[in-house]
Order: sequence, then C-alpha cells, then structure tokens
Amino acid sequence: MGFRALGVVALCVSLSGGFSARLSVAGEASDRLKAALHPYRATSLTIAARGLAKRANEGLSEPPVTEESVVSIRIGDGRSVVSRKKLTRRPGDPPWRLQNDFVTYADGSVLNCQAALDETFSQAGGVDNHMGLLLWNKELAAHQAIEDESVYRNLADYECLLWWIGRTPLTDYLGDDAQIEEESAGDDRVQITAASPFGTVVLRLGHSSGWLPEKFRVTKLPTDRCFRGTIGDEYMPQPSPPDPSDVYPADQQPPSFKSPPEVLTITWEGEATQFEQSNESHPYARRLRIVQAVNYASGPPQITETEIELESIDFTASLTSADLETQLKFPVGTRVSVAGAEHLPIVWDGTRPVVGIPADTSRHREPMQPLEAKTDWRLLWLVGVNVLLGIVLIVVFIRRKRRPR
Repeated sequence: MGFRALGVVALCVSLSGGFSARLSVAGEASDRLKAALHPYRATSLTIAARGLAKRANEGLSEPPVTEESVVSIRIGDGRSVVSRKKLTRRPGDPPWRLQNDFVTYADGSVLNCQAALDETFSQAGGVDNHMGLLLWNKELAAHQAIEDESVYRNLADYECLLWWIGRTPLTDYLGDDAQIEEESAGDDRVQITAASPFGTVVLRLGHSSGWLPEKFRVTKLPTDRCFRGTIGDEYMPQPSPPDPSDVYPADQQPPSFKSPPEVLTITWEGEATQFEQSNESHPYARRLRIVQAVNYASGPPQITETEIELESIDFTASLTSADLETQLKFPVGTRVSVAGAEHLPIVWDGTRPVVGIPADTSRHREPMQPLEAKTDWRLLWLVGVNVLLGIVLIVVFIRRKRRPR
C-alpha cells in the first residue's frame, strides 16, 4: 500500500516535471525565434535563390501570370544590391525577360536599374533593350529616403528569404506592444500566436528547425502597419494630384490611375523545409513556399503562390565595392531620371549617377508664372511706338482730306 502510494506520487512528480519543462520551452520560444532571426539583419550578407511565382488575378479581371526569378542579395558596408532576373509569361503574349537591380547607397538613395534579357538570361543588346535608370534621392527631389528597407521592399514575393512577411520583419509582430500566447504543439514544437499593430501571426517552430518557423500565417487588415505606413497604403494607393514642385518632360506627364478595389484582408501562409546550418551555425531553410491572398470587398481574391529554393547564403561575406554595384551595363552619359525632379541633369558615369550636362530645357515644361508677376517692358515700348505711329498716320490722313484742291 505504501509502495503503491509512493509510485503514484513518483508518477505525479514525473508528469509535473515534464509539463513544467514544456511550459519552460514554450515561454522561451519568442526569444529563441528572435535570436535565430538576428543574423538576417546582419551588416554583411549574401543570398542566391531561384523561385517560381504563380499569380491568379481573377479579382482584378486580369489573366494569370507565371514568373520565374533568379534572385541575388548582397549587403555590406552600408550598401546593398537586390537583383531580380525575371521571366514572365502571360496567356497570348510572348515571354518577357527583364532584370531589375536596386542599389541602395549609404545616404539612403536608391537606384533602380532595368534592362531586357535575352534567351540566356544575359543583358540584351540592340535598340529594344528597355534600358532605364531611375533614382530616388531625398536631397535632389525632397523624397523620403527609403534606406535599408528598400532591400526588403524590392524583394516583393521573395521577402521571406530574409524572414520578412507582409512587408514587415517577423520580429516586429512580437514587439513590446504585442499580445503573445505560446503553447505546446507536440513533438517538442511550440505554437506562437501574436496580435500587434502590425497584424496577427501564428508560427510553429521547434528545435529541429533551429527555432525558425516551420509553418506560419500572417493576417493583416488595411489599417495594420508595415515597414512604412500601413499595408493599405501598399495595396490600395489612392490617386493624388501631381505635386506642383515636380517638373515633368513634355513627353512624360504624371501618370493617372483610378482608385484600386477595396481590400478587406491580406494573408500570407507558408512553410519552410530542409533546415540546415551555416558555417557560423546560423539556421536557414533550403525551401520556402508561401501563398498570399488579397481578399477584396467584391469578387474573388488575388492569389499568388511562390516557391523558393535557396542556393547559397553567407552571413560573413567579404564584399568589395564592385560587388555592391549593379552588374547591368549602361553607356557612360546615359540619362538618369530623378523621381520627382526629372529635369535635373543627372547622368551615368559607368558606376553611379553624377551631375552631367544640363538637360535640353526646350523639351521640358517650365512652371508658368502668374501674369501680374511679370512685366515685359520691351513689349510695352513696341506697343507704344506702334500706337504713336498710328496716331501720326491718322492725323496726316485727315489733314490731306481737308486740304483744298
């Protein structure tokens, strides 16, 4: 009888100890996750990946789109380069091959370099190469500097390579203003549910994934925050009149567009697999799959399914200045368009935008001056002379008519 009681007590102690251990692991899950994500905010990082995105645009009455991408990320020395080579296919249209490189400079300026690609995914030559250079710069055009967030913004569907989801770092969903619940999910895994001004997130992770998420789901309302403003600003941008300080070339008038459809919610749901560790013992996932759904107030949602294969990652990359330049080639002297100040004489010097020869102002629309603010004295003098001459001629004509014959 005594042994049986002792056995029951021992069993209760054993179960209590195991339950306590599970709660202990769950209580540490958020901190473990943040520690696992910290290397992805490193000042030196390179990533190479490939992906396939399929977008169904029934909600916008547009044909489906399939896009294959080769993605490269290089971050170092206060600068970064995000490069995406894309092969886009739409029903009834020929394949479209394009490369976009976004170079972020230390001062926060962002340069978007674009060029067409050939069948080998190399830069295309000839006149139909769709080359272009567009610069965002606060000092030149009073535009807000995008700074390092441009890295994640320009990754678009591939932002999860750096563990951003919903235009937001995953750690921001677990900030001090978040309500977080953690519970055991079995097999030494933990489920984290958090609600914050950035939205709601549900994560499942554990020791086998290095405390990176194996599965995740993010839900945002249009009023939920993202890296800049709200997610509604990203998906429902409202048309606005042109800024009177902007000066556009005559052949490049400000674009006009109608209001986008109302968005109710946006969700990102995905999973990561094939977890490995880098040479620095940082965990990463070889494969990622994410499905984004933009749910509209009317009509079916827009669904984008992206599958990504990470080819390489280096958390301690040693990069040269050449590594942090675009690999696209542009002729020296190519005009660089400055967002919001297209009249400025900025050209390409072979590696970066510089001030060049003043633009041909005859092709640009100059701001009109109020009439009362400008007096042309030369014109007034000519008008006065003509009026006086007219009066003299009239007097001469009248005298001749009155002179007796």
